[in-house]
Amino acid sequence: MVPPRIANFLVLLAWGYLALSLTYAALLWLAGDAWWLATLLLFMPRWPILLPVALLAPAALLIRPRLLLPLGLAAIVSVGPAMGYRLGARGWLTASAAAELRIITFNVDSRDNSRLLAIPMGLEPYHPDVVVLQECAENLAAAEHWPAGWTVRFEQSLCLASRFPVLEARPLERIETGEQGGTGNAVFYRLRSDAGIIDLAVLHLETPRKGLEQLRYRAKLSGLARNELVREVGSRRMSRWITEQSSAVIVAGDFNLPVESRIYRSHWSRCDNAFSRVGHGFGWTRVLPHFSIRIDHVLTCGGWRPLRAVVGPDLGSDHLPLIVDLARRR
Repeated sequence: MVPPRIANFLVLLAWGYLALSLTYAALLWLAGDAWWLATLLLFMPRWPILLPVALLAPAALLIRPRLLLPLGLAAIVSVGPAMGYRLGARGWLTASAAAELRIITFNVDSRDNSRLLAIPMGLEPYHPDVVVLQECAENLAAAEHWPAGWTVRFEQSLCLASRFPVLEARPLERIETGEQGGTGNAVFYRLRSDAGIIDLAVLHLETPRKGLEQLRYRAKLSGLARNELVREVGSRRMSRWITEQSSAVIVAGDFNLPVESRIYRSHWSRCDNAFSRVGHGFGWTRVLPHFSIRIDHVLTCGGWRPLRAVVGPDLGSDHLPLIVDLARRR
């Protein structure tokens, strides 16, 4: 017979864990990139929020099985809204639809990637139509690395490789901001395919790492606040600029923003996020030893709809490629 005080304490822990998981998810979605503590949680490992389930569920099963209900709800909140797991239900509806465009976006980490020049060969099995690369190196843009007849461009540490010819390439001027980097790199491309014009914006936004490192190593909240401001301005400026270029544009690249971020939701949520719509799983594209996060995205801002979205293999970078199939809206 379990003493009542132990059973009551278990009740308190189970319902307290549900409250904790709801609070954690709310902080990520409502205050991430708005309040320093929530921003810290946004870019920290999220898997520890699941640890209480492993500890409390066996005890609940033995002592008070009814407590599996709040524990189950807490686990769903932790895996879904907090950790970003997607069921991909909308993808089931498009599973048989024919793709008109396959695009791959990939931060190749050219400074530290010993497999850099093998990336075109590593992506070839996926039969992409367009490949966009961030942190690219000019030698990777050499035509001999890509299929014969492809168009390859290099601007602002961004690479474009496409089986379609490029009609226009318009870079957005980067604004430098000292120790916080800058407002990011972006190029708008207009491609010509057999089915019509494809408008594509490729971008690489500023990293939160510069602000987080100042908080970690110097205990400076002001550095994190300045970093958030730079990233806010960069997203606002880039989003408006892309809207001015085309009303039916695909946006692809390393946003350095998870979908929970207030900055992301303020400036990019008007577009459909391909993995959020049709992806299955966590979709982590930045994979580190103890921390993974989804910060590389393909967005459709009018004219296109996502059909499938998957994360590709390890090709030597600290990011993974995101592979997305798209079709024109009819």
